[in-house]
Amino acid sequence: MVKSGRNDPCPCGSGKKYKHCCLLRETLPQNSNNSSATQLVRNYIEDATEHHQAGRFGQAEVMYRQILHNEPNNSDALHLLGLLALQVGQHGIAVELIGKAIRVNSSIPMYYQTMGTALASQGNLGDAVVSFRHALSLQPDLAIVHSNLGNALRQLGQFNEAVESCRRALAIQPDYAEAHNNLGIALQKLGQHSDAMASYRKALSLQPDLANAHNNLGNALREFGQLDEAVESCRRALVIQPDYAEAHNNLGVVLQELGQLSDSMASYQKALAIKPDFAEAEVNLGNLLRDLKQYKSAMEHYRKAIELKPDYFVAHNNLGTALRELGQIEEALASFRRALEINPSYADGFSNLLFALNYCASHYTAYNFEQACQFGLTFAQKAGTRFSAWDCADQPERLRVGLVSGDLCNHVVGYFLEEVLANIDPGCIELIAYPTHIREDELTARIRPYFSDWKSLVGKNDETAAHLIHKDGVHVLLDISGHTAYNRLPMFSWKPAPVQASWLGYFATTGLSEMDYLLADQAGVPEDQREQFTETIWYLPDTRLCFTAPSNAPPIALLPAVSNGVVTFGCFQNLSKISDDVLATWGEIFTALPSARLRLQCKQLEEPEQSEMMINR
Repeated sequence: MVKSGRNDPCPCGSGKKYKHCCLLRETLPQNSNNSSATQLVRNYIEDATEHHQAGRFGQAEVMYRQILHNEPNNSDALHLLGLLALQVGQHGIAVELIGKAIRVNSSIPMYYQTMGTALASQGNLGDAVVSFRHALSLQPDLAIVHSNLGNALRQLGQFNEAVESCRRALAIQPDYAEAHNNLGIALQKLGQHSDAMASYRKALSLQPDLANAHNNLGNALREFGQLDEAVESCRRALVIQPDYAEAHNNLGVVLQELGQLSDSMASYQKALAIKPDFAEAEVNLGNLLRDLKQYKSAMEHYRKAIELKPDYFVAHNNLGTALRELGQIEEALASFRRALEINPSYADGFSNLLFALNYCASHYTAYNFEQACQFGLTFAQKAGTRFSAWDCADQPERLRVGLVSGDLCNHVVGYFLEEVLANIDPGCIELIAYPTHIREDELTARIRPYFSDWKSLVGKNDETAAHLIHKDGVHVLLDISGHTAYNRLPMFSWKPAPVQASWLGYFATTGLSEMDYLLADQAGVPEDQREQFTETIWYLPDTRLCFTAPSNAPPIALLPAVSNGVVTFGCFQNLSKISDDVLATWGEIFTALPSARLRLQCKQLEEPEQSEMMINR
């Protein structure tokens, strides 16, 4: 067996280092038979366990095997040798040895605890749950088993049950730091981030050197937008455990959000140097490279992640996003479909698929609508019972309107929204903002005074967000994102407001039956296309848009064509919008105007390879 350091965290789930492992202490043989032979074996096992706890795995293994050579059915030696195999990552051997121990003596609860941990390490979570529950049927007051059962349930997506198991562990052992940490992870999965952070902090008050609790606290702080504090927590984890690959990876994510891109890249690279098969770090490095417009390298990392972890739906989704940005729409659609095959309720994958379909809508009209309806059905079922009554007056003095958007900042949506907000009479309409992204800038500062309240949905799950909005008594809730980035469309499935409408940020159906209206104009939604929407189309006069000129716009100059005699057309759109059909149409224009010129400008063309490909097209 391969040796591991005695200061590494024990995989038994106790949260202790090998040398302090409570599981080892609790599984010492308790045979009370006083015969000299039995006592000799007991003493020998105790000596072997002392080596085991000290991290002298080689000596411990030799001694366990010597016992088994003389007593092949010694269940304690089988179990402890299985635990040692588990600790050095030989999970199959561990399952085999612990299984033999259980067949010899099926009455020892800790055998089932170790078996459950070994099965969970193999990814066999269903059988792990069965094993943990069997241990508890034999001895219900084992805090470590309740905690590890909670871990397995969380990994199976049974978050409420996981919370319950962790709380049972803490009822038995209130000072169990790892159980507080595990409770925090489950609460975070439920979107209860404040409670999760309280659990992590409780864990750290009990065990300040619990590196994964520092790391988890960093994750929760990042999701709340507290980026500086998140960096500090990740770095504390790394002071305690410098080779903690997950903490390096998470630090990289926070640094990337802070715009410290070179430091972020260094963190991802450290994570991969420590753990070369770390698919999540490969994806995050790909995300960073995509931000740096290095699309080819980004896609290499996404594909590497998929190679390491074929069912990693996030990697398939992000590969699709990069392909879409490069205008490779069919390949992007294939990646999004694969992500949804793996995880049919993956909201980002659904939104990305639907968004990409709009670039080739003429080929996928029926399919596009079908997939949008499937999105709506999926999240209606996931939401369960939606609100059917609302605490808001039928004839209010002021109409209370909520805006849900990730673009209340320097973004095209923000510019189209600003002038509308400035012309709303606050005596008639009260506005509440529900931003879904942490970004704020000078445009945010300009529009914020138009709102009576500003309640971030960042870090809140759909149910929590829906209850918040419902409690606010909103009459009309506007989605300003559609299937674009940072949307919270699944939250609308709860129907937190009596009237819900989508406007401005998107131009096709959301697919939600709970979305009552889509605000449009005749150009955007011709009368004969209304059947392609689950929403009722509410037409605005003339246009659905109201442009606000940027305050830093340069002065208008003379038309260059006046002096040089050449008309220059410009397109500053993403490559994904420049389809072959668009190029064919442009071809007709330039055939008619052979002296005209074309200026293309977008972020993808910063990469020389993409620029050359566009020129060739």
